[in-house]
Amino acid sequence: MVKLKKYRVLVGLSRILLISVLMLPIFFSGGAEASSQAETVVVDRLQKRQLFDVPKRWPDRNEIAAMISKQYGIRFSSLLKFCDAGGRLDEACHIAHIAMLSNKSFDSIVSLKHGDDSWAEVFHKAGISEDVIRAYRKNIAADMLKLRYGIDHEISFVLIDECYRLGDISRAAQLAVLAKMDVREVLGMKRINNSWDDVAKLLKVSFDA
Repeated sequence: MVKLKKYRVLVGLSRILLISVLMLPIFFSGGAEASSQAETVVVDRLQKRQLFDVPKRWPDRNEIAAMISKQYGIRFSSLLKFCDAGGRLDEACHIAHIAMLSNKSFDSIVSLKHGDDSWAEVFHKAGISEDVIRAYRKNIAADMLKLRYGIDHEISFVLIDECYRLGDISRAAQLAVLAKMDVREVLGMKRINNSWDDVAKLLKVSFDA
């Protein structure tokens, strides 16, 4: 039986989390004068009630499907067909991610998931190797470092291949931007017995800047 534990880390890579908290505090006037008629009290409170802007609407199914289509290079019509047949959008995102990594069609990946199959099992069925996963994650990390700190992809690839933790690379990159230094020089200043805050003090910069 093929061991699939090494694939379970992939489950979190393509999950859509749709979370929203809408807090509408209601303020009532506590200093209104007593009235002999209840109607007067109600009207007074309504007049003094604070008004709030209505939050923007949720994106509808088609809009989310369009985002998945653009992100993973999947046919929009295939996504809608899947949803029309009862498929959920979070499942569609999983399938689209696997299809992209395996260079297969969305519909072919749909056919690989049967019953209670886990997403890790579907990854395995699609023939996605650890090398493909590693390359994908490295590219995502390099894109983020380029976008946020302007680090060239080639430098990011070298640092990741040298087994620097992404958190350390990000910290070093942030300080490198602030101190106008090369990220590799800043990484060299981090030792076992000091912290990134210590490095920031040495460079006379602040993470809060």
